[in-house]
Amino acid sequence: MLDAASADIKAENKSLIYMQPSIYQQKVIDWMSDEQDLSDKVVNSVAGSGKSTLLKLVADAIAQSNQDLIEQSLVLVFNRKNKDALVAKLNPRWKNSISTVHSAGYKMLRRYLGVQRLEVNEHKYRTLAKNLNWFNGTKPNEAKVVSLSNFLKLADFVRQTLSDTSYDALLWLVNHYALDIQTKYLIEIGEQLQYLFRMGSDWASEAVIDHTDMLWLPIHWQINRSPGFKHFQRVMVDEAQDMSKLQLEFVLSLTTIQGKMLFVGDPAQSINGFCGADTDSFANIKQRLKAEELILPICYRCPQTHIELINQLYPEIPIKPRDHAPQGRIEVIEESDLWDRNQESSIKTGDLIVARCTSSLVELNLKLITRGISCNLVGTSLKQDLLERLEEISSQAGFVYPDFPLFCQKYLEFKRSIYEQNDHGMMLMMKLQDLIKAIKAIYAHFQQCQSIEELQYCIEQLFGSENNEAVLLSTVHRAKGMEAKRVYIAEPYLLPLYWDNQKAWQLEQENNLLYVALSRSTCNLYLIGDAPWFTNHSSKDSQVKESSSDLSKKVDIKELIDNASNEQLDLYLSLINREKGRRIAVQFRGSIEVNNSIS
Repeated sequence: MLDAASADIKAENKSLIYMQPSIYQQKVIDWMSDEQDLSDKVVNSVAGSGKSTLLKLVADAIAQSNQDLIEQSLVLVFNRKNKDALVAKLNPRWKNSISTVHSAGYKMLRRYLGVQRLEVNEHKYRTLAKNLNWFNGTKPNEAKVVSLSNFLKLADFVRQTLSDTSYDALLWLVNHYALDIQTKYLIEIGEQLQYLFRMGSDWASEAVIDHTDMLWLPIHWQINRSPGFKHFQRVMVDEAQDMSKLQLEFVLSLTTIQGKMLFVGDPAQSINGFCGADTDSFANIKQRLKAEELILPICYRCPQTHIELINQLYPEIPIKPRDHAPQGRIEVIEESDLWDRNQESSIKTGDLIVARCTSSLVELNLKLITRGISCNLVGTSLKQDLLERLEEISSQAGFVYPDFPLFCQKYLEFKRSIYEQNDHGMMLMMKLQDLIKAIKAIYAHFQQCQSIEELQYCIEQLFGSENNEAVLLSTVHRAKGMEAKRVYIAEPYLLPLYWDNQKAWQLEQENNLLYVALSRSTCNLYLIGDAPWFTNHSSKDSQVKESSSDLSKKVDIKELIDNASNEQLDLYLSLINREKGRRIAVQFRGSIEVNNSIS
């Protein structure tokens, strides 16, 4: 299994074999080499197209045209691993010109404040908010303005979107991100946010910041207008499709009208709108800079069959396979095939399992552990979500650990009463039920736990590093940038995921998630269960059809299940999953037809 940096290096190595450079890359190189052309460019780079190859070739072009431009250039990449990988590929003079976006902000703040180092405290605003003495927890019998966790989410969205704290601005954020906040309190909440940000700014003056501060404070303090600020002549940015308004404003502050900017990304892989990214980031960058759009359409990762399926589902995505790409395979399997060593699809170390929902991953992870298969859940944010919900459940009045399932249900009922007043209540409830289902599965698995603290420890132990010594399980969100020879999609009928009152941008991102899931494998893609978007079913179809006729007879369903063999139960489950997917697809197509008729 490869992480984001290793995957991109592998794609880069393939691209160097097949392209020296491609006609698509040459257009970008020619533009960057022309010192008279000060226009900006955006590059639509499909999944597996070797974006680091492009950045390397463009950097080489800069060095060849003018060595002095290296010190006046800045390459902003996705994460530290991508940075280290690119540094290793380039001339050593580029070492100080390659950075993550947040690292660039950190350095800017350090120079501005005149300190050697800054203390990065991710609990900074939580600590400050608690000092407000304004939160009353999640107890059902208490009046509630807003929970601490939702207050902090709103505070972060204000910074990520560069919003103000007026009633209208906060109302838009609450509605757009479907936050669990009662809007009648927004004026009061806005006043508290203003105070929070003042305290946060004061504490930053003492060199204490959090992750978002690295970009928000340079904009808030207008550091780019300070005497001696260094502007760059060439700025190149990776993963442009998932930039927040804050990130874009920060990057734009780094150069002047005499500079050139290159933004590389895949708009069809925009999936982080839920956490503050601008869902139209790629298009907005193009429009704001009046930039020409170029394209990298060749995928060096995926086999032909995977790309053919993507082309069928999303013909608007300009992705095509490389010359001589392997055929590859997509196969529907049963969950039991994962640990059946007689099956070619049985799970092995280095394989990657992705899923749309948390509970799907957690339950499958526990089943693998039970069978002695080494596996790790990956994703810091997922772990944090589970731990935060666990804390809220245990904070209820009268909580005792032996009655944990009962308090989970009480918590759900309480949240349902709150969500009923929210226009996005169904989506919020769906997400919450998914997390609670995962937590209850963990509770049931670790029966030796006697306290919340012990259960918290067990949750933390389920998460591990990304390496080839274990099977990795990841949400599709977290899997973007990852790849593996063999990839499994758990409960594929949940991709895309639909719900009532779903916004257009949410539906678009759900479709993008399916594209991400389908473009992770370099060889075989296994669907654990049926999906309405894949009709080339496995050889077990005939057996499923027989089971379908069994279920259609007037029989007692419970009796049928009680008397079924394990193999028959697997087949019944496959049939049920297929029917779920079919109904979701029918509902979706119906809503599209209605919308089209209205428009």
